[in-house]
Amino acid sequence: MLVAARKDSWWSGSRLAQWLGDCSYSLYLWHWPIVVVLVFLNLKGNSLAVLVGLVLALFCGWISYRYVETPVRIRLSKKAIVPSIVFLLAGALTISAFSTLVRKQDGFPNRLSAQANAIFNEALNKNPRLEECAAASFGIGSKDSPVPNCKYGNDGSVKAVMIGDSHSSSLVTSLKAAIGKGDVLQWAANACPLAGGIYSKNEEHKCANYLSWVVAEAKKLPSSVPVVLVNRFSLYLYGPNEIDPPLAKLMSQSTSDNGDIHSDGFAADMREGILETVCELSKDRDVYIVRPVPEMGFNVPSSMGRSMIFDVSTRVSVTIEQYNERNLSSLKTLDLAAEKCGAKILDPVPYLCGKDRCWGDVGGLPIYFDDDHLNERGSRILVPMFKAIGQPNS
Repeated sequence: MLVAARKDSWWSGSRLAQWLGDCSYSLYLWHWPIVVVLVFLNLKGNSLAVLVGLVLALFCGWISYRYVETPVRIRLSKKAIVPSIVFLLAGALTISAFSTLVRKQDGFPNRLSAQANAIFNEALNKNPRLEECAAASFGIGSKDSPVPNCKYGNDGSVKAVMIGDSHSSSLVTSLKAAIGKGDVLQWAANACPLAGGIYSKNEEHKCANYLSWVVAEAKKLPSSVPVVLVNRFSLYLYGPNEIDPPLAKLMSQSTSDNGDIHSDGFAADMREGILETVCELSKDRDVYIVRPVPEMGFNVPSSMGRSMIFDVSTRVSVTIEQYNERNLSSLKTLDLAAEKCGAKILDPVPYLCGKDRCWGDVGGLPIYFDDDHLNERGSRILVPMFKAIGQPNS
């Protein structure tokens, strides 16, 4: 339109286009809070709600343009420049002072109900050692010690080792509770698959160093100490199913001898790599593999808590069918690991899911601290699952 520079264009010269142009700034100011409300009510994908939001934005924008923007602009244009500047500066300072107050008080928690605050607080209910014990997966450690060697307990005797990615940090306290007396070691590297032969084009993402280290380190333990493997297996085959650009970019850099992520060759290499790891660890000890924890796709505390601001109860869930579809290849691989390597499978689905759905909450409170990591409430649900470790028929 700018290049054409036509004042008589039927497109830009129509009354509707001119009206939209006049109201454009007020429309811009109003559309965002309406979008936020739709997100908070989990309606951003609802076509009718989006249509209502568009109409509401147009109406509010027009009212704002006619009764606020235009009168203020006209009055300011009639004043001398100094009073106008003082008026605008006073408004800016008032808003800045109010914003600073909100920030210093971390918002106004009292505006929320006790239930909403309880829901939001579950996002903070994480393993308190989460960052300490799984923070060295991107080249922070050395080749000799690529990850922290964390110990849960102080009894002097190691009863189990949990190896995996960030999901292991969500489950290790549950394993410790199930073990009872005795120590549990955790060797965790965020975003690292437990599959040999899988590499990353990101030179700082040294999963190969981590994997060779844990296999060698496990050999040093008595054969009576079992290993528990925890991985977000689907992430390494398909990428994240939530909106996470940094993680998606990192996963897109995964590769193997037969191709990059999403290729048939890569999937085959991933399967062989997992089997290689499991079989090697199984040579001298019991190996347990935890089947994938259901991924919700949406941040559970945020989705539930934001809707409660408007006193609307929301639950986040995936169907069993969606879970099986997302993890089809992974579940087949783990079954092969049980068949070929003698690994034992621990299944969280009976504990976290009903007949048809897997829910992100229990009793109205989230069991996840984001979209795919269990919080401490969720982890405690799996204590009975881990009690099967060491049992004859586990």
